[in-house]
Amino acid sequence: MLTNATEPNIPSAVAATSGQALVRRHRPIRFEQIVGQRVVVDYLSGLIKRGQVCRQLLLCGSVGSGKTTSARIYATALACETPSPSTGSPCWSCEHCLAMEKDDARNFIELDAPRCASFASLMEKIDQFLLQRTSEKGRLIVFVDEAHAVDNYRDKNDALLKIIEEPPANVSFIFATTSPERLPSALRSRLQVLRLRPLPLDSSIDYLSRVAQEESIPFETEALALLAGLGDGQPRNMLQALDQVSDGGLNGRLRVTRERVIDMFGVSRTEQLCSYFLALGLGDFVTQTRVFFDWHEPVMTKAMLIQQFLLSLYINDVRNVGVPIDALISSIRADERQPVLEAFRARIGSEGLPDFLEDMIASWPIMSPAMSDEAILAHVIEFQRTANRERSLPRMESAPIRVPQGNDRLSKPRVRRLHSDVARRRATKAVKIARDAAYLTIDNVGRLINAGSFAVAHYGVRFNVRITIRHGVFGCKTQDEAATHFALFSKALDSRLKDWTGSGHRLGVQEVNEAEGFCGRIVAFVPDAGLLKRWAERWHREDRVVGEENAAIRIEVDASGDGLNAHWRCVRWICGGLNPAEPEYAHLSIEPEFRRVAGDIGTRTRMPISDTLKPGEIERVGNVYGLRFVSAFNDRAFERLYDGWELVERLDRARHEHDREAALAVLRGRYDTVDSPEQQSSLDAEIADLRSSWPNESERSRTWTLWAPQ
Repeated sequence: MLTNATEPNIPSAVAATSGQALVRRHRPIRFEQIVGQRVVVDYLSGLIKRGQVCRQLLLCGSVGSGKTTSARIYATALACETPSPSTGSPCWSCEHCLAMEKDDARNFIELDAPRCASFASLMEKIDQFLLQRTSEKGRLIVFVDEAHAVDNYRDKNDALLKIIEEPPANVSFIFATTSPERLPSALRSRLQVLRLRPLPLDSSIDYLSRVAQEESIPFETEALALLAGLGDGQPRNMLQALDQVSDGGLNGRLRVTRERVIDMFGVSRTEQLCSYFLALGLGDFVTQTRVFFDWHEPVMTKAMLIQQFLLSLYINDVRNVGVPIDALISSIRADERQPVLEAFRARIGSEGLPDFLEDMIASWPIMSPAMSDEAILAHVIEFQRTANRERSLPRMESAPIRVPQGNDRLSKPRVRRLHSDVARRRATKAVKIARDAAYLTIDNVGRLINAGSFAVAHYGVRFNVRITIRHGVFGCKTQDEAATHFALFSKALDSRLKDWTGSGHRLGVQEVNEAEGFCGRIVAFVPDAGLLKRWAERWHREDRVVGEENAAIRIEVDASGDGLNAHWRCVRWICGGLNPAEPEYAHLSIEPEFRRVAGDIGTRTRMPISDTLKPGEIERVGNVYGLRFVSAFNDRAFERLYDGWELVERLDRARHEHDREAALAVLRGRYDTVDSPEQQSSLDAEIADLRSSWPNESERSRTWTLWAPQ
């Protein structure tokens, strides 16, 4: 965040000239004034504190993220006579710092790559600057902005690569780009990559608030939320928007209100969203539908805003957590939200409202650009059906609240968890049954259920389709042929799923029985079931037995009310071949219509689960960030199997992974180069120490209530 200078004779980021634009007045000139880029700041300031070390850098980030500012501060600190020993920031009192302040620095050269007419022109300018340095002392930074333009000369940049690999003494290159993927890989591999990321919404609002207070600009917090969204979390963009909306000309600074931001920037109004939710609260299907179709926004935009407002109501107004969800949603005032909450409470009751909103949240699918408007509208109608119920779905009486009120969880006693498959086996070691090759084992089913939990908790995936492929209709007469054919179908389906969703998460089981013959069963998520059905109808149709073409592949879309209910119905369906003699069978609540004989398929792979959901991958992901997989099944917390705790676990995992990835990046950044076994060993040891410091098994690492062991 912006801070005032704490050392004498050092100017703040705010310039003395009041007539300057806010962007100019609040441009950081010290490392500690850079907002929200801890990894980048720690790395650059660390180079200065270790002796003003030059490095070849690549700064990546959106327009207005601070790439040039970061490069200027680093270049100034490199040439500074007395940089701060505690922060690495320049002193701003020596000759070199004062020259940089006046934009007259000879140690910092800016080149705009797109303005060079050719690659030869770019190299000529670089050579000219380097030649000038032979007669001068000090360090030189060559800053190449919009560096992805060199991709236009991919076959001519060997000279540039050689200069970067063997630069003259005290010369360093910094490249900046908004499109790092366009840089030639040979160039990118020679640079230390630093990414400047957008500020989170709460940090953006806090940043704008601090600037407005320093500038004596009156404001509404809701208006700052809209400005943060307009600026995409980039400081320069946000300051430009704040400057524009508060500029009153001769009248000085105007009050920044939500209405003024809306009028000036054409931001979509929120009246329709509030009207829609008021109709949801009243249970008025006709008004809900009319408001939705009269709302002039793209269908996907409306669906996303509805989902975000619903999450905000649940997390902030009902659970009192206080987490900004979206800029536009944060601009909705309390007096506009209150009628919505009162309508729900009048119909559902205050006590039942948390569970009711959870059901509504769970009824939304994962939104994907591949979803058609028709598919989204179908989900909207299902969502409204859920919202118009008179009460929430039944909950297990022993299931505790998943999201605590405020900080209530801090005062709760810590709860020990078994939390391992070994513990589950120990708990049931006295009960053993003979292996029956015609059924799935409890370990088979445990893998499927755990994969289903991990799909939601880590990837946010909710299965919604059940697929049965009958290999006999494709001419398969033996189990070997069926297994080969199932692998072929699974590979083709994986390719389709990746095209539609960007991933191929799925569970599969091979079976053989009297009703289906040789068959394979798969559950997956698809954003548009119509696409899947049309693809399945065409797949290898010429190989099917004549007259039975339409019976070869059966696709069932599960629309069972709330989304996680559909997800778990899919998982229970694929687990239907479990041996009913297993002692845990009754706890799994597998629907009678799903129960079946799986059949003896010999030594072939019974469950071809996608690589992303296999036990080894689940363990690997947990080891990377110190977030071991939580399993209600392994811990025998059967009353929690299907109650949706994974939805909150997903939020926790995403937060911890982001924070811990940032910590790893800072640690790796302290090692400028790793060119010896000793350095690698030292780095590995520090990473191991860091990972061992992360809480793993404790309740502190989750915000939802943990279950007690059975």
